[in-house]
Amino acid sequence: GGEGMRWSASSNAEFFPEANLLWLDCAKISTAFGWKPRWRIRKAVEKTVEWAKAYRDGEDTVRLMERQIHEYEREGCDDA
Repeated sequence: GGEGMRWSASSNAEFFPEANLLWLDCAKISTAFGWKPRWRIRKAVEKTVEWAKAYRDGEDTVRLMERQIHEYEREGCDDA
């Protein structure tokens, strides 16, 4: 879980003019190659929070990242 972590969306577009240009769209790769993400957004965010907490706590983030990559590669698509 994300105990001790907080996130809030900012609507200060004037401070981040590139925000309207920087977004991900998987439509092309999905159409061309049949690609789909292995993890749903919830799991991806959980893994990001896990990494952020490890970084905050001074843990070995390289080892954690390698473990997360191997976990991602081992799992099939998360359609559930």
